[in-house]
Amino acid sequence: VDLGYSPGRIVVLAPNGGETNERAWLIGFPETIRWASTGTVSQNLTIEYSIDSGVSWRPPLATGYSNTGSYVWMTPGSAEADEKYQVRVRIRDVSEPSIWDISDGDFQLRWRFNITAPNGGETWYLGATNRIRWEASTNLSIVRLDYAPDGATFSKSIAFGYTATGGTVNSFPWYIP
Repeated sequence: VDLGYSPGRIVVLAPNGGETNERAWLIGFPETIRWASTGTVSQNLTIEYSIDSGVSWRPPLATGYSNTGSYVWMTPGSAEADEKYQVRVRIRDVSEPSIWDISDGDFQLRWRFNITAPNGGETWYLGATNRIRWEASTNLSIVRLDYAPDGATFSKSIAFGYTATGGTVNSFPWYIP
């Protein structure tokens, strides 16, 4: 008698649906898929993604992958036309078909920047130099840096046409007048 018992369980932790808008994952950028497992889960996992809320699945990102709890994914895409808004990840145990999980909700892959400093709570003083830091999708390397003295209208320019490296190591030294 099959009681529907599974010897183990996989739970997708990230991306799990909250990665949208300003928290969207960057296109052409290494992002970490994370999961947890309990019970007996094999070392033979398949990791896949869908761009239509899980209706269909792209070719696997990894097959025969060990149950390490994480996988670094170089997200696909190379232009704004490649932005995806209904993305989900699925992780399956190939050795035990009853063990699998899918992102709880859609997440986004977007062509954008992610400011890491300042991003709220910092105190920067007039007359000091601080580093503005950001992550960027692949090939987003020429930037314009502006700030909003009133907190809402970005009316003051810091740099225009600044060439950055792309990826996670972008920074600009800003002397605050």
